[in-house]
Amino acid sequence: MKTKLFLFLLLVSTKFFSQQFDWENIQLTPPFDDLIWGTSFSQTVSGVTATATTSSGNIYADNSHGFGGASGKFVFTLEDNTSLTISFSSPVNITSIYIVNLQGNQLGTVTVTPTGGNNSIVTHVETNNGFNYTMNWEGITSFKVENSNGLSKEAIDTIQFTASSLGVNDNVKSVSKIYPNPTKDIINFSEESNAEVYDTSGKKLASFNNVKSADLSKYAKGVYIIIFTDKDGKEISRNKVIKN
Repeated sequence: MKTKLFLFLLLVSTKFFSQQFDWENIQLTPPFDDLIWGTSFSQTVSGVTATATTSSGNIYADNSHGFGGASGKFVFTLEDNTSLTISFSSPVNITSIYIVNLQGNQLGTVTVTPTGGNNSIVTHVETNNGFNYTMNWEGITSFKVENSNGLSKEAIDTIQFTASSLGVNDNVKSVSKIYPNPTKDIINFSEESNAEVYDTSGKKLASFNNVKSADLSKYAKGVYIIIFTDKDGKEISRNKVIKN
């Protein structure tokens, strides 16, 4: 049972909890793990692929060595008047992006422009080399980083994100029993449980403690996610419920 629970949580948790692109998969030039360049770099995390490109066609990767507060590897441009774009294989919700100016004497105003969803452009007047941009963007398919100072060179370190929808893997058997499913109103649990109800966007609709059923009658027809938690509020399993 513990093995099944672990596999179930491994497959579904990545659609709800925060993930990170950090470019650590990029293989740098041996023997010193030094600068490498190409036309694009990609990283796949939890089934979502982020691809980095630039408007000049050349993109670089290297160890940050902590420059500007960055950690590990980052991707960047070295050409003047060049923008840096990150594209995603499926929509993501971005909570933050760490961006580094590689030339401290060429600070400017950074503009980060999103594509997808209904999100606002973010701007920041640089006062030092590194800055963590808080976004709270939803449904993003790509974003572009530009600097008003054409001589500055921007690098992207980490991107914090979640998938743009909440769900479960339909091929995995749930560890919790619920019935009837589909339902018109009441969903029953096989044992007394703590449960939370979410819609597929990840919005929490209700929570119940020590119950054997949940009333969904006030919600519209559609798909909902029931997440079962332990006494400390930690998730132990989840189920997809269809309301007719």
